[in-house]
Amino acid sequence: MSAQAGMSKEDEQVKLFQMKKLIKNLEAARGNGTSMISLVIPPKDQISRVARMLQDEYGTASNIKSRVNRLSVLGAITSTQQRLKLYTKCPPNGLVMYCGTCMTEDGKEKRLNFDFEPFKPINTSLYMCDNKFHTEALGELLQDNDRFGFIVMDGNGALYGTVAGNTREILHKFSVDLPKKHGRGGQSAMRFGRIRLEKRQHYVRKVAETATQMFITNDRPNVTNLVLAGSADFKNELNQSDIFDKRLQEIVVKIVDVSYGGENGFNQAIELAADTLANVKFVQEKKLICKYMEEIAMDSGKYCFGVADTMKALELGAVETLILWEDLPHNRITMRNNQTGAEIHKILSPHEEKVAANFIDAETGETLEVVEKEPLVEWFANNYKTFGTTLEFVTARSQEGSQFCQGFGGIGGILRWQMSCMCGDSKGSKRNSPYDMFPMQKAIEIVLTQSQPLVKTLVPLHETLGCVIAETIKSKEPLPPFRASVMDGYAVVASDGVGQFPVLNRIAAGDSPGSQVSSGFVAYVTTGCPVPDGADAVVKIEDTEGVCHENGNEVAVKILHAVKAGTNVRPIGFDIMEGAVVVEAGEVVTPAIIGLLATVGVTQVLVHRKPVVGVLSTGSELVDASKSVYDGKIRDSNRPMLLASMKAANADVLDLGICSDDINTLRSHIISVLPKIDVLITSGGVSMGDHDFVKPLLKELGTVHFGRIHMKPGKPTTFATISVENGSPKLVFALPGNPVSCLVTSRLLVNPALKRLGGFKSCNPMTFKAKMAHTLPLDTERPEYHRASVEWNEVNQHFVAISTGVQASSRLLSCRFANALLHLPTGQQLQEGSWVDCTFLSDADMSSNTTSSPVVAIPAQPKSEALNTPTPPSAKQSNALPVRACILTVSDRVSRGEAEDRSGPTMARLLQEIAGVDVTLVEAKVVADEVQDIAAVIHRWCDELKVNLILTSGGTGFSPRDRTPEAIKGLLEREAPGLVFKMMQASLEVTPMAILSRPVAGTRGQTLIITLPGKPNAVVENIEALAPVLPHALHLSADVSHGHHRGKN
Repeated sequence: MSAQAGMSKEDEQVKLFQMKKLIKNLEAARGNGTSMISLVIPPKDQISRVARMLQDEYGTASNIKSRVNRLSVLGAITSTQQRLKLYTKCPPNGLVMYCGTCMTEDGKEKRLNFDFEPFKPINTSLYMCDNKFHTEALGELLQDNDRFGFIVMDGNGALYGTVAGNTREILHKFSVDLPKKHGRGGQSAMRFGRIRLEKRQHYVRKVAETATQMFITNDRPNVTNLVLAGSADFKNELNQSDIFDKRLQEIVVKIVDVSYGGENGFNQAIELAADTLANVKFVQEKKLICKYMEEIAMDSGKYCFGVADTMKALELGAVETLILWEDLPHNRITMRNNQTGAEIHKILSPHEEKVAANFIDAETGETLEVVEKEPLVEWFANNYKTFGTTLEFVTARSQEGSQFCQGFGGIGGILRWQMSCMCGDSKGSKRNSPYDMFPMQKAIEIVLTQSQPLVKTLVPLHETLGCVIAETIKSKEPLPPFRASVMDGYAVVASDGVGQFPVLNRIAAGDSPGSQVSSGFVAYVTTGCPVPDGADAVVKIEDTEGVCHENGNEVAVKILHAVKAGTNVRPIGFDIMEGAVVVEAGEVVTPAIIGLLATVGVTQVLVHRKPVVGVLSTGSELVDASKSVYDGKIRDSNRPMLLASMKAANADVLDLGICSDDINTLRSHIISVLPKIDVLITSGGVSMGDHDFVKPLLKELGTVHFGRIHMKPGKPTTFATISVENGSPKLVFALPGNPVSCLVTSRLLVNPALKRLGGFKSCNPMTFKAKMAHTLPLDTERPEYHRASVEWNEVNQHFVAISTGVQASSRLLSCRFANALLHLPTGQQLQEGSWVDCTFLSDADMSSNTTSSPVVAIPAQPKSEALNTPTPPSAKQSNALPVRACILTVSDRVSRGEAEDRSGPTMARLLQEIAGVDVTLVEAKVVADEVQDIAAVIHRWCDELKVNLILTSGGTGFSPRDRTPEAIKGLLEREAPGLVFKMMQASLEVTPMAILSRPVAGTRGQTLIITLPGKPNAVVENIEALAPVLPHALHLSADVSHGHHRGKN
């Protein structure tokens, strides 16, 4: 074990559990004689002192008369000495060692050696040699170490303190001189009363602001709970004040009256709040289990219990909070089938472990070999993070805890969404779907996993538009293949200078170069034609004057301006060198690429084949759009809509018509068309009605990967694969019959699959941020994909979203003016001005909107108004350097939505204030502290968007999660240590702790990259320090001429 600085509550809870288990195992161990050594070294103790002490003990033990006991003790001391040599100094939290020989249940000796640094400081020094291990010091680590804050305020001043365990600490205190009540009358009474009230309000404000400084660290409270105390009504005014930080208001557990202020009041407040503070952890456990019981009482379906259901929910990523009894007796057993070599994992209770059938492979009848056996609780403690859940341990000491442990098996969870297997309904019955609801992102991942690029095929160049290039294409010859004239003029020998020269010949585009030009002669050339041998420059026709014969024919020309060799001449291979890469594999063919390939003589291109998509409508009620409707019939709108949508997605489409609700007809129709297509899309027949046969038919013919999605509209959407002879499995998307559901799910699920099949690298639906123009009600149970009109706001430089009205899944009118889907979370209401994720309804919608935005279409995750506030025209300089910039906030908490991004808006605002540059904010993003995520964003901004400047904030410190420098250093082509020095110098003037910062600066291509600290104040300090030199640096990196580097006239 190793200590972990800045440990989260969950991690500390796991460490406490692991420590309890270790203590239990150590206390159970017993040895013969005094052969079991317990050694505890407190922090800052000297390893050399302990080594000398052990050497002395070794000499003393050598005198033990009993040979068996002597050898056992000496062996234990020797083991302890050997373990101690692994440490050069005592770890920050101290060092614990247990060495010795104990007796097993079958009477055999077993050597035990433990050495570790405890997860928090251990303030005990111990050396014991006994027939058991002494764990009293470890027991102290299990004591509650919560830290409680106190604010004590009265008319004389305020005090801020903390209590942790049995330690009290005063953080800060200040005095105040408030006006007393007075006996003045007349007009003065009102004035003095007003002054007194203002002073009191100012005092409460100061107490509230100081409380934020004392008890908020890294945007979260640094104490578990808060107690307000005082002798007057100030404490109540503070708690009810809007000035008091809401994060602190939420953790106030008690308000107490004390007779004194200052330290005496602090001591009295501790005594009065003792009962409340002692029960905090106990109360938290009760609250957690009561919340779990409420989900069960409401039959929300957002709960699970028992080992099997909980494991299934964990594997689907559905468990938000995993609740675990710390004494759960189950084991996780890894078994191996020696016949097949396969390993399987089973979770068994002690009773189930006695059943022999649980250790026999049901398919082969082979007895399974137990490879590993681990308590389930310990396995969860080590692996819960891989399931994306939080882990909460509970005991059976409270009434609620006892009910959970005994009535629900000691294991359960609160879910993120409803799951059918957890609802208590009979699974697979006619009225209950046998399929779990998957989150949309999980559904997309499954679809992309099953979709693989189609075979490569050679296609005529003019038919490749929209396809993905399957192999890199290089030029087989230089372009131009000859020295070419840049403009109309005269090919000359540059050293001849000005003068009159005879014209040898006249060469037009397409002509051969003709005779060689020697000194004293010129030749007339047109744009793009070959420059004749001997000539080394072209004088443009405007810088010449013709000399004509009597018959009007030009016989000579006057060169009025001399030129240098190479002027107006494109050398061989100037545009494309022989062997140069023309198009990379993976690029999408555009009209420009077709022209480029034709230029280098490519007439056939190896591309990934376009997918063939068959579209089939199901339903006996449907008739073709050309037919009249009668007797309950309706026109089929889904099929034309899907055919058009798939064609727009660059797929070849096959109209499969309409099939009635007859399972035999449907089966034969699907089987007959599968060989002709790559993807089958059906609409209708996927709900729970008596005539909905699509899902059971897909289960019969192939594999159903999911049958429901946690979304609105489109919940019954189904995805399956069907294997065919001599070919890859066919993808089948069974979409709902409601037209809007059909359109939405095809955009979110089918389009990514078509891209993957077509060889595209980026397949996920692209999302961007927009600001709501009005309040919008939310669905309380399912995330909604809401149809909206999204437009770019030129003034505020962001997208604005407006709902298209009633969102019934059958109402296609809601899509008439829609160009985007809003990703709405569950809840009650989305307020006007809220930021919301969006996806364009089609690539055409995306293209039409990107043209209106200044640089790119997607302002990535703006977090406040400041981020997209444009600079007033008056602030821009007419001769300022245009700079395209991106900003990146690196923060785990901000990326999870647990904290507000304050650094991003600060960087955006300061960039607009720098003199000498006209900054356009191209994109802003927030990412977690992951090297690959940071590097991917920076790489795209540099190499694809080719911006001029990138600023990052956060991740430059000493914490293990601070990884920004590691992510960026590998991308830099040249470092800029001077900028780093200037930033360090500016920060050190503010705080000596700045020496722990690890900023990086440098260039990649023509992009300047600078990493800034995470705190807004530090961002301001660093940017202000760089502001005088930044315009000059950007001029140089962009290779733009300016005041410092003008060429001579």
